[in-house]
Amino acid sequence: RRFDARADTIKSDWNSQAMSTGSKPWDASWLERVRANMFAPAHAAISDWERFPWHFGAPSLHSSQILAADVFGTIQTRGDQMRDAVLSAVAEKVGVSPEGPWRLELEWQDSKNLLAEKTPTQVDAVAFGANAIILFECKFTEGGGGCSQIKPDKHGAAACDGSYALQQNPRSKAFARCALPAKGIKYWDFIPAVYDLSAETDYAPCPFAFDAYQWMRNLALAYCLEQTTAKNAVVVAAYADAEHLQTAHKVRHGGLGLPPKDPNRAIKPLSYQALISIAKVAAPDPIWEALSDWVLRKIESTA
Repeated sequence: RRFDARADTIKSDWNSQAMSTGSKPWDASWLERVRANMFAPAHAAISDWERFPWHFGAPSLHSSQILAADVFGTIQTRGDQMRDAVLSAVAEKVGVSPEGPWRLELEWQDSKNLLAEKTPTQVDAVAFGANAIILFECKFTEGGGGCSQIKPDKHGAAACDGSYALQQNPRSKAFARCALPAKGIKYWDFIPAVYDLSAETDYAPCPFAFDAYQWMRNLALAYCLEQTTAKNAVVVAAYADAEHLQTAHKVRHGGLGLPPKDPNRAIKPLSYQALISIAKVAAPDPIWEALSDWVLRKIESTA
């Protein structure tokens, strides 16, 4: 499980190169394993299997990416009426406008790159409604992702010592409190608007060096989307609910990431089991019971 969780958070260099060159990122047998690992009614959500941004761990039964595709791909492919009914019900559950029509995308990236990232944050699933945007950060066996700047490179040098304080990046030689703004990335432009933190204050350790980092990126992106679209944006943690799984444990015992200064911006946890239950009521169909059984088998395989 440790391998699956780690692999699922890493994008393949081979895949990235293939995206830019137009070559096939994966061979046919690998893709067949991915198809077999995905709930069949969700297959139509993948328009181009060869160019989809697959994770290393996609063929694994414990893949977070495929579990997200199982559930959100099924919602996406049910047709306009059912999709809108389900997403409107989810929107009501997480406290945003339920008004449709709704559009749902898997592995969405912000084409405007509002955070000025080298590679825009890839959101597992995004639902766009008439007045609201729901960003789904999806978890299975893994926890939240930490900041890569504190990890040593092959020479043993890390860009950041783990604190938010003036320091020199041993790689670039630049002086800054955080290595990311020195690279032009705008997280700390928006962090003070979301959290009770100042970009001009030192923090040791950095509040986003570890598990809170990935949740911060999502909340910063949601804030930016609100400012540019005039729609209410919320971040939902879609997770597999079982006592032995990391995200489920965090939901029960302390929450996800650093609390924002406005409680309404807090990450909204919603288990896959609860999401499917919402779908059963909002758009009754035998597909949801089949999906529930599929998801439960995957969760039981991690016990």
